[in-house]
Amino acid sequence: MTSRSFLALSLSLPLVFGVAGLILRIKAMPFTASLIFGGIPYVPFAVMTAYLIKRCASMRNLVILTLAAPPAFAVWLAAIVIALNTGGSETFEQALGASAMFAVYALIFGYFYVVVAWGLWAGARWMRFVHNEFAT
Repeated sequence: MTSRSFLALSLSLPLVFGVAGLILRIKAMPFTASLIFGGIPYVPFAVMTAYLIKRCASMRNLVILTLAAPPAFAVWLAAIVIALNTGGSETFEQALGASAMFAVYALIFGYFYVVVAWGLWAGARWMRFVHNEFAT
């Protein structure tokens, strides 16, 4: 498996962890809410990011893309939260506050998953499961 394929596949980690939490009935985290509020907006973002990962021409571009993905998703999620909350009885300021909260969570969990994905990638490279197609 190539590095690009492995990292594109690792984009499913947030969804896999959420579904595993539901299946194992872990009470520590609200996995249902996590999948609804984070997972649904994440799917189109993950598909687009996987497409961009497959098109990366160098390892440097791949690293830049993975480091830029959490802030990009935070902006995407904030825009969705504002769009969904400004039509009802909530004011724009309330929607902005909710979107800021979701954006902070998206950044924290986003970089957590980036670290996990690169850690898994390093372990898979060490076990010779993944090869770096950019190595010279």
